[in-house]
Amino acid sequence: MELFLQQFSQPLAICDIDLKIIWANDRFLEIAGDITGDNLSTIIAEPYQKRLFDAADGLRHISLGTISSQQVYSLVHGDNEKVLPVVYELKRIGEHIAVVIQSPINPDSLIKLLESTRDIIYIADIDAGRILYTSDNLGEIIRTTSDHFIEECIHQDDIATLESKNKNLGSLKEGDVIEAQYRLRIKDGDYHWFRCYESVFSQSADDGNPLHVIGILHDITDQRTAENQRLQMLSEEQRVNLVSDFITNSSHEFRTILSIINTKLYLIRSSPDVSSWNDHLNRHLDILEEQAKAILKLVDSLTTMSRLDHARSRSRAPVNIKRLLNSVIDELSADIRAMQIDVRIDCPETLMIEADHGDILGTIYSLVDNAVRYNHIGGSIKIDVKLDLPQNAVAIQIADTGIGIHSKDTDRIFERFYRVDASRTTRGFGLGLSIARKVAEQHHGHLTVESTPGKGSVFTLQLPIVAPPAVLM
Repeated sequence: MELFLQQFSQPLAICDIDLKIIWANDRFLEIAGDITGDNLSTIIAEPYQKRLFDAADGLRHISLGTISSQQVYSLVHGDNEKVLPVVYELKRIGEHIAVVIQSPINPDSLIKLLESTRDIIYIADIDAGRILYTSDNLGEIIRTTSDHFIEECIHQDDIATLESKNKNLGSLKEGDVIEAQYRLRIKDGDYHWFRCYESVFSQSADDGNPLHVIGILHDITDQRTAENQRLQMLSEEQRVNLVSDFITNSSHEFRTILSIINTKLYLIRSSPDVSSWNDHLNRHLDILEEQAKAILKLVDSLTTMSRLDHARSRSRAPVNIKRLLNSVIDELSADIRAMQIDVRIDCPETLMIEADHGDILGTIYSLVDNAVRYNHIGGSIKIDVKLDLPQNAVAIQIADTGIGIHSKDTDRIFERFYRVDASRTTRGFGLGLSIARKVAEQHHGHLTVESTPGKGSVFTLQLPIVAPPAVLM
């Protein structure tokens, strides 16, 4: 008979009517330890001992010769004091009670899982409303290790989520999984986001309601942060697209209007009656022309910024820096003479860069134009172009003797629409330096500034060179 029972595939023990263990097969002893002669209650977690006694009492009143069963849910594993999900099925067989462990979870495997995972694993009693077991890493992560740690550590704004999750547990069946996300206060006092998975693994034999759940808490703070950043980037991209579409669609309309205004101004200037106009009327025409040019410049700047935001760079080709600098100085010559500024250029004649000619021309024009506008009458501008051989790059330094920039503004002058002159007594829209830095970055270069208030500023534009240094020299 004993040999036959040893062949039983599940852990099995035979008890007397008072639940004293008379005999157990090897598989039962591996799980519960050597408890032959002890009462079965010694391996039943305290909260479930009453359930065990009630089940046994029910079996005592069954007639001899009949077989029936009750289920008792225990969470004790041998002598190591690990609390584990183990389901005991009790069957009345004559004057004895057979105890079969029906747990779908191998206790040894579960112990290894609990000790190796970085997630928090817990086992909860739904009826008692308490945590029966948690993995050892709970104390390393969460601020408290009480059997109500979730309720104690949950963020106030997520209490409703937890209550909704707990309410839905009542409708789950064995093996069903429910998921929720909420914030818990961790050991350092901060709140981290956790994704909670709970699965019912035991149900009441009477009404089928869930009795126990196994839960896993997985820290998803980094994941949510990355997702929020992705959503912010997507939102910013959508915003840029909207602005870009508006600029693209409206710039044509602006140009049409400005073209009409400029045409009318030209016709007025060409009228034979203009010669009889006084200086006051002519001055009004000058103002109209200046404002029309300013608006056109703004439209051009917005269109350029929109194109650069979408990384739509145009074709690049070798550009001679010395010729480009001379072109900028020629274009600003009237303003330079008016300010009596001494401009000096030190640049190799054959130095070349690989660039979008229009973008680099506009960038250097903006830098030199600022050096003229914010200079003193009789000041100077020194443009010094140097090779940086280790970096295979060229550095274009534009130094002026102007009013300079305060340190609190040097980091902000490259922001869009930022104006150091808050009173806006000087012309401009605050886009020139922002576009200049964007152009530098798209050419795999960079634009920096050093400045001393009252003494002037030095802007340095570094860009890759196109030909070997030996050829450039």
